[in-house]
Amino acid sequence: RPFELVGDPRREALAEWRPRRDSDEVRTHGPELGSAVSAVIRAFIALELQKELLDRLVGLLGQLRLLNLDGRIARPGSIHLTLKFLGEIRSDRVPAIQQALKNSVQGLEPFALQIGGLGTFPTLRRPRVLWIGVEECESFRRLKPELEAELEALGFPVDGGAFRPHLTLMRLKSSRNVDRLSRLVQSDPEPATLGVLDVDSVH
Repeated sequence: RPFELVGDPRREALAEWRPRRDSDEVRTHGPELGSAVSAVIRAFIALELQKELLDRLVGLLGQLRLLNLDGRIARPGSIHLTLKFLGEIRSDRVPAIQQALKNSVQGLEPFALQIGGLGTFPTLRRPRVLWIGVEECESFRRLKPELEAELEALGFPVDGGAFRPHLTLMRLKSSRNVDRLSRLVQSDPEPATLGVLDVDSVH
C-alpha cells in the first residue's frame, strides 16, 4: 500500500497508508526537499482520532474542567496516539523516514483499537499526567517494533522501557483537588470510554 506524506512540514512529518489507487508513487507536500537549505521541523509519528471519538472526548474534557485541577487540559484537536517522537529533524530526512514508515506497515491490514479507561503517570496519589488507555491488538503490537527497527536504521534511538499506548488528556502542576481526580479514575469506567479507533493510516 503506497504512502503519502502530508501535513504541515514546519511542525511535523506525517505519513499514511491507504488502499491502492491509480499509482504507487509516493507523493510529498511541503518544502522543496531538494533545496540547498533544509528546514528544521519538530516531528513525531502518531495515530489520529476520528471525528466521532474527538466529539466524545470533548465531553470528557468538560468533566475534567469541573474538577478544578491545577494543570493544562489538552485541546481536543491536538490529542493523538503517539507511536514515536523523532524530535527536531532536517526536512531533507523526510524521504528516508517516509520509506521507513512504508516498510514498517508492509503487509499490515487496517485494524481497530479500543479506547477507554483513565489512568495517571507516575501514580494516582502523585499524578503528573492524566491519560485514557488503549487496548492493544495483534496488528498494533506488530507495528511498534517494526517501526522502531526501521527508524533505528536511520539513527533514531529505540525507545527505552515498556511502551504503554495512551492519549494524554491533561498535565498537572500540583495536587490541588487530586482527591476528585482519584474518584473519577476509580469510578465506573463507562463515562471514560471513547469507543473504537479505526486505524488505516499512520501520521
